[in-house]
Amino acid sequence: MRRIVLSLSSIVAVAVTFLTAAPSAFAMRIAPTSGDGPSVTASRVAHHAGLASWEISLMVVAGVLLAVTLLTVAIQRSRRSVPTPGVA
Repeated sequence: MRRIVLSLSSIVAVAVTFLTAAPSAFAMRIAPTSGDGPSVTASRVAHHAGLASWEISLMVVAGVLLAVTLLTVAIQRSRRSVPTPGVA
């Protein structure tokens, strides 16, 4: 069981590494228009209903870490030895 917990925690660590290494914004470079005038850039904000993907990922990672922690504690408690009554 310990191997399973270690494997799950390793997978979670790898997933967190990949999620944090992803760029926070996907930007595009737009070539300037042909002409003599200065190029005009405008910022555009996209509003989405609901949660962003990084927020969902954060909640999933937190849930997995909580589950692994609770599973580890349950395993440790189940392995405690129960004292046997002594022979009189």
